Order: sequence, then C-alpha cells, then structure tokens
Amino acid sequence: MAHTAAEFLSDDIEAVIENVLTKWIEPYYSMKLKSGVYNPKVTSTISDISSSPNNAFHSSTESLVINKLTAKEWLIYFHTKLSTLPEQHQQIIEKKYLRRRNDGKYMSDHKVYSDLHLSRTVYYIRRKEALYWLGLALESETNMEGI
Repeated sequence: MAHTAAEFLSDDIEAVIENVLTKWIEPYYSMKLKSGVYNPKVTSTISDISSSPNNAFHSSTESLVINKLTAKEWLIYFHTKLSTLPEQHQQIIEKKYLRRRNDGKYMSDHKVYSDLHLSRTVYYIRRKEALYWLGLALESETNMEGI
C-alpha cells in the first residue's frame, strides 16, 4: 500500500509530538525537582579503599551536585528552546504541561483554552503546532551532533 506525502508528513508530526511528550514533557517535573534539591550529608566517612570498581570516587555530596547541575542544564536547554516558539504556543505548553494543580495533575484542556481566550478548535490546532515545533527545536541540536 502506497503512502501519500501528506500521510508521511502526518506520521512524522505524530512521531515528533510523541517524542517531545515522552522525552521532554514527562521528565520535566522530576528535572525541576532535582535542580532545586540539594541535601548533602553533613557527616562524611573516610576510607583509603575505593568503593567504586573503577577507582573513581564520588561522594554522595558530589553525586547530588552533579545531578543538580545536570538537571539545571537540562532545564536551561529546554526553556531556551521553548522561548523560540511564538508567545501563544509557549503559553499553551507552560499552562498545559509545565504547571501542576494543587492535586498534582495537569490543567485540563478546557481550563487552558478558556484562560487563553481561544476556541476549542483553535486551541487543539495551536497545541499540536506547539508540541511539534518544540520537538523540532529540541531535536535540532541533537540531530546535528551526529553529522
């Protein structure tokens, strides 16, 4: 069965959206928490024997700092790419996916499009565009590294 160009494009759009949702939106909240969490142990232990099989030494404090820096870099990269989108697209992503209600759930689509004074149809079109364009922006440097 032959596919039309529109079908291939549609499949590509859906793949990019799925990728941005699973690789960027889902881990966003945990990365945000990791970037602000720093609770090193106050006491330390001294040993002349490495606890690591490759003789690399990382204390729990060092590991927390490394994780915190990695999470902060991830968030900076994410927000840099998000800021390249048109304002309305940024607002949709921020309200729908980057903020949580008091009960920990995402805001409903109805609440988002009502807050942004968009019709239901326009909201769903803009949301799809926003996720697709964000996915392309986030993938652009990743794909360039392999060239």
